[in-house]
Amino acid sequence: HSHGRGVVFPPNFVWGSATSAYQIEGGSTAGGRGPSIWDTWCVQSSENCNGDTGDVSDDHYHLWREDVELMAKLGLKAYRFSISWSRILPSGTADYASDDIEDGVEENSGARVKGVNEAGVEFYNDLIDALLENDIEPFITLYHWDLPQALEDKYGGWANKSVVEDFADYSRICFDKFGDRVKYWITINEGWTTAIHGYEEGSNAPGFKGEDVGGSGKPYLVGHHLLLAHARAVEVFRSEGYANMYQRGRKDERGLIGISNSGDHRFPLDPNSEDDQDAATRSMEFQLGWMTDPIYLGDYPSSMRKILGTRLPNFTQDEKKKLVGSADFIGLNHYSSALASKPSKPATYGGYWADQLVTLSGKDSWKKTEMGWYVVPDGAREILLW
Repeated sequence: HSHGRGVVFPPNFVWGSATSAYQIEGGSTAGGRGPSIWDTWCVQSSENCNGDTGDVSDDHYHLWREDVELMAKLGLKAYRFSISWSRILPSGTADYASDDIEDGVEENSGARVKGVNEAGVEFYNDLIDALLENDIEPFITLYHWDLPQALEDKYGGWANKSVVEDFADYSRICFDKFGDRVKYWITINEGWTTAIHGYEEGSNAPGFKGEDVGGSGKPYLVGHHLLLAHARAVEVFRSEGYANMYQRGRKDERGLIGISNSGDHRFPLDPNSEDDQDAATRSMEFQLGWMTDPIYLGDYPSSMRKILGTRLPNFTQDEKKKLVGSADFIGLNHYSSALASKPSKPATYGGYWADQLVTLSGKDSWKKTEMGWYVVPDGAREILLW
């Protein structure tokens, strides 16, 4: 609320910072880490990552102590970071030995799983402990785009449903190793970005163009598997007791788990035009609604079903049950806004951006970021209200 000339945030508002593993860690081969799809993609072409790699980056893997000190000096109260899947499981998969099962240990216990890189576990344990010593709340993202390359090679990564159970196994290990101190868990960061930039536009790892634009990528199938992986990880967290591992709060305080989705707002180009209003809604349904509606409503937005038909996968009844209510909280990553209108003529291109049947534009008065994104503060409020 406003207070004089300034704005007063509520007492429970948390100021923090956020990163992703491949962006900052470096140490790409240190401590037993296996390669991710970003390690591969960045060296495939100098155009992919501006000629850079994540081999060193901010060298957070070696400089994490200094980084935490800097966060404390800034007065941050929360730090959201992602775990590198291939730093925990270099091969991407967990190996539950048969003798463990014979000895009476559940197959899905994280305690005796083989294939875990203990140096990776130690790194994150040290980081979490240092954050807590400085009164900084850790928020852990399990997946921020860096799939182990081994799984891409093995079965095609997110385009194959096998990834769902492998993600559940990886998540289980993280819950088991860190869940006593970490209250807030985020399964997947921006599934939309993985699906569209990774399997439609080819602008992010693993760099596939979509089938409808001359490539082999299947963005809607990838998005489907990302949601199923989220739901499966949440099922593990809740049904296998990991939500109750959290020990830093009250006796009845449990760990919480959610997902972070991206959502840009769309204003109708002509606010009085029903066609433009529909276009704005449809554009947001094809982004935020795509990855959020199944978690609250059990299925994709009706506009996507109507336009895409059989190109959009179906959920089984069991999958719907697992999805609905599978988030204690929703993270919203908001970057920009645009004006949306009904196209004046058919698109001359195919794929996701043509599927929406929307033309996007901006106002001349809107400033742009270095990324070329419109700066529209009102959009942040409007997407929350939407």
